Amino acid sequence: MRIAEDLSRRFDLPLAGYRDRVWVLHEYVASLISRKQPNPDKIRPAVARALATLTRACDIPKPLAQLAAIEDFKLFVSLSCDDLLLRALRTVEARAEAYAYGIRSETNGRAVDLPDKWAGKIS
Repeated sequence: MRIAEDLSRRFDLPLAGYRDRVWVLHEYVASLISRKQPNPDKIRPAVARALATLTRACDIPKPLAQLAAIEDFKLFVSLSCDDLLLRALRTVEARAEAYAYGIRSETNGRAVDLPDKWAGKIS
């Protein structure tokens, strides 16, 4: 809900009349795209910034901490745009690194691959 509220301020489209709190962000973004027709590549970073602001001060969820602590796991893949998994990995191993790839982003113009020698865990 708070991310949708943040988007409402950024894109100047009121947040009202959404049926279900669980789906409010999804419904709001769909409404934003259909009404204002912004470039979707501008919405993703706005969601990521709002999410980063909301999660900055929150504790790492216990399941992520438990996952990060598994010694034999060296590579983790996340589809989320928050940094909670990376933060969890860095509590176990300070050298943990993150690599990002987006099919429609600037990473598409350069090779993005895992390094030959890993300094630590990778997300």
